[in-house]
Amino acid sequence: MAFKMSLKTTALCRYSNKGYRLILSRLFAIVCLVPLGSAAAHAQDNQFIGAWHFASSAFTSDLVIQPNGQYVKANVGADGAKFYMSGPYNIYGNPLTLRLNIKEYFPNQFCGPLGCTPIPSIAAETYTVQFPNGSTMVLYDGRGTYAYTRVQ
Repeated sequence: MAFKMSLKTTALCRYSNKGYRLILSRLFAIVCLVPLGSAAAHAQDNQFIGAWHFASSAFTSDLVIQPNGQYVKANVGADGAKFYMSGPYNIYGNPLTLRLNIKEYFPNQFCGPLGCTPIPSIAAETYTVQFPNGSTMVLYDGRGTYAYTRVQ
């Protein structure tokens, strides 16, 4: 998968703006290259498919949900800290629920003068979802409410 390759290459760039732009260009390239109306996608899933953007004073987030069951998410904190994750997603339940299973993430280690230490990750992020209109997806979890706007 092209994103995994760029994710690993971005590790070389660390937290540079160039590395972040590379990831974002890959995120949107994935959406442009993957047909958005895949016949294999369940009708309920189609409203999720696409590129989404969220912004607040604390952080911004770009989320790409693909019809092949995979997602890519990039967050940037107000302090400039960056976090990327990707993997398969699940949509289920009533109320409608989105589960982002974390298979790849960056940064995945902290390196200092004495060497590198792995940074553990949670297994998934789970959200209750509402679509108030065709261009907004509202995600709720125990920490907050996130209104994403459809980019593509």
